[in-house]
Amino acid sequence: MKKIFNAYYMAYFLKKYVYRIILVSLLGTIVSILMLYQPKYIGEILNQYYNISGRTILYFLGLTISLFVASSIKFYISKSIAEGIALDLREKFFGKLLYTSVEKISEKNSGEIISTLSNDINVIRDAIGADFFDIFEGVVLFCGSIYFLIMINYKLFIYTALLFVVIIVFSFMSSVVLKKVISQQQRILAEYVSFIEKFFQKIIIIKSFWLIDKLKKNSERLSSEIYKVGLKNAKVRSIIMTMNSLIFQIGIIVVVLLAGLDVNNGDMKLSDLAQFVIYATFLTTPISIIANTVVSINVILAARERILNVYNKLDYYEKRKELAVTNVLESENIIEVNDVSFSYGENTIFDKYSIAFKKNKINLIVGESGVGKTTLVRLLMNLYRVNNGRILIKGNNIYEYSPKYLRTKIFSYVPQESIEWGDSIYDSITLGEEYESSYIEELVNKLNLTKCINSLDDGLNTKIGTVMARLSSGELQRLSILRGIIRKSEILILDEPTANLDKENELLINNLLNKIKNNRTIILISHKEVSRGIADNIIELKRKGD
Repeated sequence: MKKIFNAYYMAYFLKKYVYRIILVSLLGTIVSILMLYQPKYIGEILNQYYNISGRTILYFLGLTISLFVASSIKFYISKSIAEGIALDLREKFFGKLLYTSVEKISEKNSGEIISTLSNDINVIRDAIGADFFDIFEGVVLFCGSIYFLIMINYKLFIYTALLFVVIIVFSFMSSVVLKKVISQQQRILAEYVSFIEKFFQKIIIIKSFWLIDKLKKNSERLSSEIYKVGLKNAKVRSIIMTMNSLIFQIGIIVVVLLAGLDVNNGDMKLSDLAQFVIYATFLTTPISIIANTVVSINVILAARERILNVYNKLDYYEKRKELAVTNVLESENIIEVNDVSFSYGENTIFDKYSIAFKKNKINLIVGESGVGKTTLVRLLMNLYRVNNGRILIKGNNIYEYSPKYLRTKIFSYVPQESIEWGDSIYDSITLGEEYESSYIEELVNKLNLTKCINSLDDGLNTKIGTVMARLSSGELQRLSILRGIIRKSEILILDEPTANLDKENELLINNLLNKIKNNRTIILISHKEVSRGIADNIIELKRKGD
């Protein structure tokens, strides 16, 4: 039953490329037939050694050129199928990863996910692109060579050691060219792996500001680049393969011609010698193809199990359609947490916990470290799912809002850590959205960042990587606050926003929060005593049992 399932899976895996697979199989059969007829024309040339007809030479050249062209096309199409399958796997896997809930992704399995995207998918690509589609060619070539060897009935091996030395030297020289292409491929793959790693590092801000669509575009761009350089690799390899085959064929002809001295002595017929040698060498190809194909199938099935194992752990939780929320309740409580229970494994954080957040007020969350302040905020943003109970936002269950709507229209989030994003400071602040320059300048001034921005060579357009080490922790934190405030959402969440600020800038931020609370609700996490002075509603979290 398992073998039947594996066979079905392989068929399902390749069904998108069925027409290309049929074409590759036909080209492989044509290549084998052309190869099998090639020795016959060589025999005719040798039999007419001193009186070769133009027609014979023309047929032989046409046959040889057709063989090389068909082989090159077949190789390229085979590689394009392998690259296409890898492209499909990456897009499908990362597409699901983008919409997977945060609680399904952890440091524990992030390495496993990265390995799957970068290694296991490449293993399948390489296995399919090797000898996987040469099986038809191998069978035809093997059977045909056996038949002609029996018909010739001759037992002589030609000394081809020198020929193989030439092939090895050429392979070494061509590897220099191939190495450059492979280096480019590895660079792009490394960039893709780095992209995935950054996704895990910044998953909270990505989910909080709903940067899913932007990341999807970046993923598709990188996947497309990997696909293109993969095809470039295939082109170079096809040329090398064709040249190796050409050198081998020319070498065989040269060896046969040199053996003509023995033929002139009457020890053997030159045509029989040439044909036998070529057919004998043909036998090595199908045997190698069959052996490699068996290995490739096992490699593919093993990689497939690893990919499915990781893929099935992910979910499409955040890819929910937005529901039409019509019953918007206008009350003093914009958020109500009712009998909510939540646990990390066996560690219970909240047990039937209830609290309310006041609309257009500063709601301060306080408590000891590890008591669940940040966890509560992530529950409100639906980054984590409650085990029991419910959370109401404007009278509606949180699950009636799509995650995208919740994190773009309702919430704006300032995380505890300063996280860079994009290529420039402007990109990091706006997250790809368009804002009036006057609006940005106004906020920059209110956050006391004007002098900081003006000191940079390109202002807000300064590359983010060049200034991270030059900016102070306070400046980075205020830029993070700017990113949260610039988006005009209904609720602004700030996690320890003044932790790295001096008293002057801390007072500035607190005054700013007091002003903007008239237009939006503030949820503030802070351990500082001064924060209590601006709070309208204080929510104190305690450890279970306190």
